[in-house]
Amino acid sequence: MGDFMIVWRVVAVLLGCFWWLTGCGPLSEPGEASLSLHSRFTLDSQCTPPARVRDIHPGPASAFPSRVDDRVPQLAAARGWLFFGATDGALGEELWRSDGTAAGTQRVKDISPGASPSSPTELTPAQDGLFFSASEGVSGRELWWSDGTPERTKRVADVAPGAADSSPAELTVVGERLFFTADDGTHGSELWMHHRTDGSTGLVKDIRPGSFGAVASELTALGDKLLFSANDGALGQELWISDGTAQGTAMVKNIFKLYDSSPQSMVVMNGRAYFSADDDEWGREVWWSDGTLLGTDIVANIWPELADSNPTSLTVVGGNKLFFAATEPFFGRKLWVSDGSESGTVRVMGQVQGSEGSSPQGLTAAGDQLFFLAYDDQGQIGLWRTDGTEEGTRWLKREGIDSSGHPPPMKSVGKVLYFAGSDASSGTELWKSDGTVEGTVQVMDLVPGPGGSFPRDLTRAGSKLFFVAHDPEAGEELWALDLCDRAPPLVTCPAAISVEATSLQGMPVSFAAIATDDFTEAPVLEYSQASGSTFPLGRTEVAVTARDEAGNTASCTFPVTVQDTTPPVLRCPSYTFIEASGTGSVVVQYPEVVASDTLSPVSIAFDPPNGSALPIGDVTPVTVTATDQAGNTKRCQFKVAVENPDAEGPDSSSGCGCGAQSSGWAGGSFLCMVLALIRTRRMGEGKR
Repeated sequence: MGDFMIVWRVVAVLLGCFWWLTGCGPLSEPGEASLSLHSRFTLDSQCTPPARVRDIHPGPASAFPSRVDDRVPQLAAARGWLFFGATDGALGEELWRSDGTAAGTQRVKDISPGASPSSPTELTPAQDGLFFSASEGVSGRELWWSDGTPERTKRVADVAPGAADSSPAELTVVGERLFFTADDGTHGSELWMHHRTDGSTGLVKDIRPGSFGAVASELTALGDKLLFSANDGALGQELWISDGTAQGTAMVKNIFKLYDSSPQSMVVMNGRAYFSADDDEWGREVWWSDGTLLGTDIVANIWPELADSNPTSLTVVGGNKLFFAATEPFFGRKLWVSDGSESGTVRVMGQVQGSEGSSPQGLTAAGDQLFFLAYDDQGQIGLWRTDGTEEGTRWLKREGIDSSGHPPPMKSVGKVLYFAGSDASSGTELWKSDGTVEGTVQVMDLVPGPGGSFPRDLTRAGSKLFFVAHDPEAGEELWALDLCDRAPPLVTCPAAISVEATSLQGMPVSFAAIATDDFTEAPVLEYSQASGSTFPLGRTEVAVTARDEAGNTASCTFPVTVQDTTPPVLRCPSYTFIEASGTGSVVVQYPEVVASDTLSPVSIAFDPPNGSALPIGDVTPVTVTATDQAGNTKRCQFKVAVENPDAEGPDSSSGCGCGAQSSGWAGGSFLCMVLALIRTRRMGEGKR
């Protein structure tokens, strides 16, 4: 046996060297023992295989106590750490945090001193920390907050004074506010709110007066408001909205006037909430709401009349597609997709045919595709993917999917799905899929043989995928998979932007680049000049950098041009008369021309030039051109008539008389009229 163990240790070392030399890093985090020697490294191309982060509860005992509902996540990511509730055997179940290393996996605080557990639940990430529910053994189960340090892990409020539990639940962050349900022992379970800015915590509104409570649920952020389901005791369980004040908390619509509409499975897409609701005309169908009475209506009546299509598992993919499972006559329960309109709500083709349906479940969005579990025409449940089209719907794995009771753990990381599955040679282990049959593979067989490690609570934190798994040697402990994200994000800059200037100080310009990544759902975008800031006149190159959670970056640039294409404002004088003596020509100075521009000085040019000699007895058109510094021009024209009032009238035989016939008859006639008017005015002045 000793020789056998030595051989295994040599093999393990060689494998470690192989992983290191290929640039994929060590087999386990520093300070933590390597994987069990019976583990095999197959079927995956990750940088490092999954590793147990730390044996928190030494020996075969589990660090994670069993739960009533395995579907409730026990892990949450905040501030780049993973937060979770665990016990080391010496103290009870308390709040822990981990950065993925053994040394960086520590208890945050012993909230309930000694062996008595605080049992943190409802772990809810906020901007710079974590809200959760816990019991310190004195004040009962209340709302707590932590930034990951023991000093700033504190109870937020004692909603139910004394040892009673307020049992905060449905924790939902809306901006700087946290909405939750709680029972203070007087009002029953009602809607409460904690404001991060001033630290206040209070009852939003006593929706159902008395001790029974409104039983608020489905708390969902919609913009800066909260949508939820509640029962006021008079109209039943209906859709409500709140801005955090009693006055701004009201029923949106009494959807089912005879009973409860019971809104469920609420999600948000394109500024609207979508949910399942029952009413007295269509039965239970998909509805939408923008939070107003007139903006709340049914999306589509899938099963006509009063029968229920019973839509469930509403899931948004790519920001503009709503997938859900629904039942209709003759087709059974199938997968549907909607763009939010009645005409755009259709059954996804490519599923099993017939009236029994495929019974979709476990809907999980991953990038622009949806993974789900469904039955085929042989009654075998398997893993499928779809983009909403028939050609984009296909099965990926038909065996080894355990859906007894509820779907197995599934978690998307970018466009990749990680899930618990099995095959003919192994028990339930960690698998992954990129949406192709070839790319649906086992990540690693942590516990070889039919036993399985039964991974659950798959949670992304930074560049690692954490999960809880069972090992016969160490029990249920925390494991992590290095996602090995070495590829930069894909960043797309806006097209060239040009705006018209109206001020010498420049113009505010807004824009937005787009970044996607295989692992990071929303890469951080940084701009060399912020969107909405003021750009000077001329061309400015804006550099955009996208950064994923692993630190990979990609950049692009685009130009913003603040331009002046508006010509000056120009006003020419009216018809101008000049008196001169003698014959021939006379030098004329033109009257003042008014020209202006918002952004720059204006130069003025005349044609003929100002100071030109103009013929006496003739009318000369003068063209004025105003030009700003950007080269924009504006033109206008006026006429100058030069006359000798003492001269005799034109000789009709010369072709210039008022009765002359010539190609310039119209112009000549006009000139004659002008001269006659001037002469008449002169004669009148001489008689006075």
